[in-house]
Amino acid sequence: MAYKKPPLVELYVEVRFKPGTLSQANIIAIIPELSQLGIGDVNIGQSPLLNQTQIGYPQFSMVPRIRCLDKTKTRIVQFSPDLAIVDLVGDYPGWDTFEGFVSQVVGLISKIHPGAIIDSLNLVAKDAFSVAFDGFTIGRYLDCNGEVIPKLYSDIKSASDLMLGYGFFPIDGSNSQAKIAVRINKETVAITFETYCLKKLAETVIGTLRILHDELNRRFEAMITQETRNNVFGGLK
Repeated sequence: MAYKKPPLVELYVEVRFKPGTLSQANIIAIIPELSQLGIGDVNIGQSPLLNQTQIGYPQFSMVPRIRCLDKTKTRIVQFSPDLAIVDLVGDYPGWDTFEGFVSQVVGLISKIHPGAIIDSLNLVAKDAFSVAFDGFTIGRYLDCNGEVIPKLYSDIKSASDLMLGYGFFPIDGSNSQAKIAVRINKETVAITFETYCLKKLAETVIGTLRILHDELNRRFEAMITQETRNNVFGGLK
């Protein structure tokens, strides 16, 4: 939904490649070409990588990470072996801008290294907004009708954390998660969302990306109330 005061503060997609098809050497060859997209500020470090297994707790390992930014630091591309992350932060310019950015980056990777085979996409949205503590309950701003958020949260006025999810990617080929944090700070309440949707690649990158976008939108809309839509987000454009 396009709101007058959009709560989205960051949107990124993890483009996951089949193991061994996007190496560190391939990534180094791609980096200079990102200047075509106005992305030339490069820094190198490490980042945690989730190793998904069928049994036991999630395990993480550290992998090399190359982070590339434009001059405004709002368009970011990150690389690790078999992974590219296309990221927009700050004021949300709209879905078409994001989709175009992803298309450019994926097209560049495919052009320079045709052997990189995309396996899956993970779309992640981060939303945040604040409301007054006076008269606050979770159920006033988050829809606690039981469809997504349990009813027991409806009358809660204190700091809270919710984590909801379903699907195990190695078996189901998909995974969806929603993390909600409610924090009280004197006279205001800060509410943040992180929603994830991971799916095996369908026919095309953009086609799969649109499927994930629609699913994230549906889930987010199912978790907020009409008061949040109208009074916090300012209604539809």
